[in-house]
Amino acid sequence: MTATNQRPVGSAHDETPLYVRAGNESVFGILTRPVAEPNGLGVLFLHAGAQNLSSHRNALWTQLARELAGIGYLSFRMDYHGTGDSSGLLVDRNVDGQTTLDVESVIDWLANQEIDRLVVVGTCWGGIVGLTAAARREIVHSVCMVTSPIRLVELGGDPKKGRESEETVTGVISQFLSPRVIRLLLSERDYRAWALQRAKARLRKVAAAARGMAGRDHPGAAGGGESPGAALLGVLRSRVVGIHMLFGEQERSYRELLTPEALPLLQANIDMFDVRVTPVRLHGLSTLRAQAVAHDQIIEWLEDIHASVLVHASQEATGT
Repeated sequence: MTATNQRPVGSAHDETPLYVRAGNESVFGILTRPVAEPNGLGVLFLHAGAQNLSSHRNALWTQLARELAGIGYLSFRMDYHGTGDSSGLLVDRNVDGQTTLDVESVIDWLANQEIDRLVVVGTCWGGIVGLTAAARREIVHSVCMVTSPIRLVELGGDPKKGRESEETVTGVISQFLSPRVIRLLLSERDYRAWALQRAKARLRKVAAAARGMAGRDHPGAAGGGESPGAALLGVLRSRVVGIHMLFGEQERSYRELLTPEALPLLQANIDMFDVRVTPVRLHGLSTLRAQAVAHDQIIEWLEDIHASVLVHASQEATGT
């Protein structure tokens, strides 16, 4: 990692806590302004969900945001819908669900903050959501993913695809019998409405399967259409979005990436990915060593992105 003690570093004085509207909810985040000459680049930090907050473990995102302010980056670290200081209840956990709406709303807001390009940095689930958002928002220049379950791209971003057994009517009904779900159904009106909608949609799929209209081997196979995963990668390739990945070498996501029969779509597009591997177990960033490895790699990626943008701008200015 390039030493940072010879350049300025941001502090709480350079930060503003604020809310961004996402649908009917308010997403909380902290904006860190550059303390060096602004370089026109922004960073959106996404955590892995669950119990993580906008600062991430041991305030890793906070530390990175303040360091990057010293090379001119503007950054934003956020709490997803229903987590941390954001409003709402997170009930739709699909890639196309509420989290993606949060991220896209924040990206649209950041696009008006005097930046030319945006880099999304995400751990685990955050990396997948960031990759999905990159295909939908042209301002996204690169995505940096730390120990992300990349197999979800193969499945079109739907974590429910790829299950061996088909869902049945009994299976749909049984999901509403767990104590946690019953409590939510009784106490949360929004959850009741969402659950009813999901139940109806799943029952329609079961009925379609019974008529022989579902259960095709490949998403989008009807009519020879393109799968969602292939469409996602096609957009990212056409826009030349940089995709950087960091894995622990013993982790499932990396082992799957090495197995062509497990992830044939990703193997066919492997040239799109800058893959880095470490012997350190990274998943969850639960140790100081894992946090240090992730920190150093993210800094390296963002410094390289900054340098490449400068080279590109120089070439455009000289016509070379």
